[in-house]
Amino acid sequence: MHWKKILKYWIPVILYAMLIFIISSLSLPQQELPGLPYLDKVLHLIEYSILGFLLYRAFIHSDKFLVKYCVLLTILTAVCYGLSDEYHQLFVPTREFDLYDVLFDGIGASISVFFLKIR
Repeated sequence: MHWKKILKYWIPVILYAMLIFIISSLSLPQQELPGLPYLDKVLHLIEYSILGFLLYRAFIHSDKFLVKYCVLLTILTAVCYGLSDEYHQLFVPTREFDLYDVLFDGIGASISVFFLKIR
């Protein structure tokens, strides 16, 4: 793969994954905002929709094998990263592992792939 392609398509994925890791490293109070139940799930949808977009964009501009399986690879990579992020939060004060967050991570990545495929 050409270096310009790596810089253009994979560096944004890496930087965004680092941003997710940094945000997950912050100790945040575990309280819902008044009138906004499940806001954290909505934020996971948005956060991983963006990651899904970046991953799909990177896979679709990769070699033929990755392009052929880019939808599956995008969703699988996002879910695996979501799982690793939840595991990481076990070691962050006031944070916890939540499988529902991983579910919404996968849904978010799937939504972005769906919209990219139908356009």
